[in-house]
Amino acid sequence: MSLSEPLPFITLTDDDCFSISPEAAEYLKTVEGEVSIVAIAGLYRTGKSYLLNQLLGRTTEHTMFGVGGTVNAMTKGIWIWGQPVDGTGGNKTIIFMDTEGLGSAQRSQTQDTRIFALALLLSSFFIYNSRGVIDANAIEDLSLVVNLTKYIQVSAGGNGSGGNLAEFFPAFLWVVRDFTLQLEEEGKAISSRDYLEKALKPQPGTSDDTQHKNQVRQLLSNFFPQRDCITMVRPLNDEALLRELPKQPFESLRPEFRTQLESLKQRVFTTLQPKKLMSKPLNGTMLVTLAENYVEAFNSGAAPVISSAWDRVVQAQSEELLDASKDAFTSAFAPNTTALKDDDLLKAYQAAEAKAIETLKASAVAADTVPLTLPQLQDWMQEKLRAAWEHNDKLAKKHLIGVLQELYAPIAAQAWQNLDKDAPVDQVLTALRSKLAGFDHLLKKFVDDYLAATEGYPLQSYMLASFLAEKIMDGVVNWGTLVTVLFRQQDGILQKNISTARQKVKALEGKAKAAQEMLQQQKETYERALQGISDRMQEEKLTLRAEMDHKDGEIKRTMMQIDRISTLHAEALDRLAEELKSAKEELKEVEAQVDAARREQDSLAQDTAKQRLENERKKNEKEKDLLEAHHKLREKVVDLERQLGEQQAEHMTAIFKMEQTCQEKVRVVEAECEDQAAELKGQTISDIRELKTKQESELRALQVDLNDRQAILSAMQERLELQRRQNMQNAAGGKKGGNKEDCVVS
Repeated sequence: MSLSEPLPFITLTDDDCFSISPEAAEYLKTVEGEVSIVAIAGLYRTGKSYLLNQLLGRTTEHTMFGVGGTVNAMTKGIWIWGQPVDGTGGNKTIIFMDTEGLGSAQRSQTQDTRIFALALLLSSFFIYNSRGVIDANAIEDLSLVVNLTKYIQVSAGGNGSGGNLAEFFPAFLWVVRDFTLQLEEEGKAISSRDYLEKALKPQPGTSDDTQHKNQVRQLLSNFFPQRDCITMVRPLNDEALLRELPKQPFESLRPEFRTQLESLKQRVFTTLQPKKLMSKPLNGTMLVTLAENYVEAFNSGAAPVISSAWDRVVQAQSEELLDASKDAFTSAFAPNTTALKDDDLLKAYQAAEAKAIETLKASAVAADTVPLTLPQLQDWMQEKLRAAWEHNDKLAKKHLIGVLQELYAPIAAQAWQNLDKDAPVDQVLTALRSKLAGFDHLLKKFVDDYLAATEGYPLQSYMLASFLAEKIMDGVVNWGTLVTVLFRQQDGILQKNISTARQKVKALEGKAKAAQEMLQQQKETYERALQGISDRMQEEKLTLRAEMDHKDGEIKRTMMQIDRISTLHAEALDRLAEELKSAKEELKEVEAQVDAARREQDSLAQDTAKQRLENERKKNEKEKDLLEAHHKLREKVVDLERQLGEQQAEHMTAIFKMEQTCQEKVRVVEAECEDQAAELKGQTISDIRELKTKQESELRALQVDLNDRQAILSAMQERLELQRRQNMQNAAGGKKGGNKEDCVVS
């Protein structure tokens, strides 16, 4: 809901009583979430409304708080701007509150104080507007704060001390309009806040007037620990234009004033906090309830008690949430027109219950009262659930009866149809058994179909039991009547069957005895066969052991051959080593001869040139021969070393291959022996188990047949005995009162 013009909130009637505008209350109740309230107060005709309009950014006359240019007060009571302004960009609604000016001749000091108190109690940011300077007169204009402790109490029976009230008062901003002084002290610039703090310091003096003003200063300091000040110059210098200030364009105002106005906006919107009471944020509805309690207290001549007013706010919020929770439950749990399953009804209730409880716990303000309110809501919801159960039971009965009748109609139609009572007894009994078996099958199918079609519905088993108790009793009576008619015909047949059964039992007993003897013989045969198999396996095991021993002998012989080859190879290696040693010795001798020749050459160095040449030639030839011999010896040594390496490699390869061959043969022989033994053992066990299973199956079949025959014989004997006793009773009854047939249901 939004309005395009200011709205009166709290007005004064002709008999000086406060009244809350229904239109304003209705509007505020639509404001959800946190709400911040900026209130402005001050002497009348000081431009409070104009300042609020500038904060709102309203420049059109019909969209502004009322502003006048005469000496008469323009605003009456307390007005609010009907359009919430989101000044922070967050989820916070800001409402501006304009109050009637103080000091008007039309209002008493008592009414001024009450309006001032209401503005303080309802706002979260309080602007006090004045003109000129903060001097003794300005302090005197705020002397009504002395009476605040008389008009406001924190708790019932309290004295409303300044320290206690400060917890519930808003942030305080003193705006000094038309300020012409320089903010300096002893030649140094000071801030507007310092200017305010200096003005609130107690002044020396002992006169009553000085003491009174110091008391006002002290109370202002105590009531508003969070305080600040801002000074503003005149918006215009022209007095004529100043009287028409609301009509002047914003651009025509003094630049210094515009700058100070922007600073004011910045300070208000950045420091503004949601309205809280008892540390809980308020919404529009709670604000209306709080205002109603304060107004009611003032109208009754009492001082508003903040704690009591808060209790009423919480109570009203709790009642509102309780009603909202009930509405949420009712909308989610509407009465059903058709029968519901128990689970579906319970799920619908649980969903509605969760929605209602969630609605109840949605408000942080009423959180403390939830433990008291929740049981009321739960009792109310339980009552609704009981009514829903009863209503659903009635619908379920109608639904279940319809399902039962629909499913049972085909069974009732074919229950005793196509039954020829004049047929032979065996055929009639067979037909009766078939009918009974068929009826039992149909009845089971009827129950299964009913349970499947009505799964989860209330009274399901109760309605089925009642229906079957009625229908099955009719079937039992019909069945008993048919059995009574056929009972006497069955008596003779039973006697004959008993005699035949006795003979068959004797024959079966003989067969069973013969079968037991046969089984004993077969058992002995199996044991002998098993012993023979065991002996045969032992013989084969010995044979395999002999073969393995033979293979071990072959392996040993092979290893001996390998040892002989190794010995021969070692001898060859020794010969090659000796030859290599001889070659190395010859090489040493040749080298020694070369050294001797060189020494000889040195001794002949002093011979003649011809002799030297001859000796040189001989020496060269001899060196050449020695070098050739040395080269041949080196080649021989290398060849011997190569032959030795090749023989060693071939010898190692041959030994490795022979060892692998022997090991592979051993593994093959062992695997063949194990496979043959396992196969023989498995085949033997399988044959024995198969034969034993076959004999046990035949024996069980004979035993079952024997038990059946014995059961039939016992049943026939019991029936015969029962018939004999009944015949005796009939005979005794016939002597006393004539013949009378009994109806026996079996």
